[in-house]
Amino acid sequence: MWLTSKTTEASQMAEEFMEDYVTVNVGEMSQRSQSRRTEHIVYDFLNEAFQKDLYSEHIVTARRSASEVDVYRKDNEITITGRAVPKPILSFSETNFPDCVTKVLRAQGPDSSPSSVQAQCWPVVLSGRDLLAVVRTSSENKFLAYVVPALLHVLSQDAAPYGDGPIVLVLASTRELARQVQETFSLFEKYSGVGTACFVSGEPKEKQLKKLDEGCKVWIVTPGRLVALMEECKVTIRRCTFLVLDELDCMLALGLEQQLRLILENLRPERQTLMWLTSKTTEASQMAEEFMEDYVTVNVAR
Repeated sequence: MWLTSKTTEASQMAEEFMEDYVTVNVGEMSQRSQSRRTEHIVYDFLNEAFQKDLYSEHIVTARRSASEVDVYRKDNEITITGRAVPKPILSFSETNFPDCVTKVLRAQGPDSSPSSVQAQCWPVVLSGRDLLAVVRTSSENKFLAYVVPALLHVLSQDAAPYGDGPIVLVLASTRELARQVQETFSLFEKYSGVGTACFVSGEPKEKQLKKLDEGCKVWIVTPGRLVALMEECKVTIRRCTFLVLDELDCMLALGLEQQLRLILENLRPERQTLMWLTSKTTEASQMAEEFMEDYVTVNVAR
């Protein structure tokens, strides 16, 4: 139930027709707003369970010795921190991915293998862990490190009612980055059936919103455009259980912290969160501590 103001009649209906619900009062919606705007959002499924741990370690990966893992990480300039970090996956044969994913990965060549960022991040994310990843450059290799787990996350969830918003939400620092991410997701759409919607500033809102009629479960957005749509009550992100912040450090440098906090505070607290940085900054580290739990840090220098 969404309210513009809380009334006795609306509260009575909430009590009558919902159980164990949570009331969220969102105050100031935008830094641009001169007056305070209040939205009352009642979630009746906030504690609904979802599939998070999707990882089954391959026997080859399991048998890899600690010294072999250390050598691989050293050779590829990978440093990790965190509890019980999974071993890296060194070949596509160790992934156990469904055909809708492997068909695309195989197209890279018969002798191809996971990149260093994919090798270490795939098992971490598929295990359901939160992730802070520091990767210097944006490339398809980096995008695939979270796009593949995101797709598998969507495919593992129960069907949701129309209009409940995305299962996967990707926040991108620029519209150019958002389009690159969408292009990577689109590689799998033919085989997986998982569609994407892209909401970026500088393009007509209504044209972008038409994509929602297709029931897209993956949204790629720039923070400013998403906040604007939230202000207008055009979208909800209450269903999201898999959140990606790509180039978080760049978004903070652009002064988008208030918008990011607004978005994060409107998501269900129980979710999986991935934060990707081009360089590790104090501000980004503080947000990781505030909005993630028991997370793994992966730093790929190469």
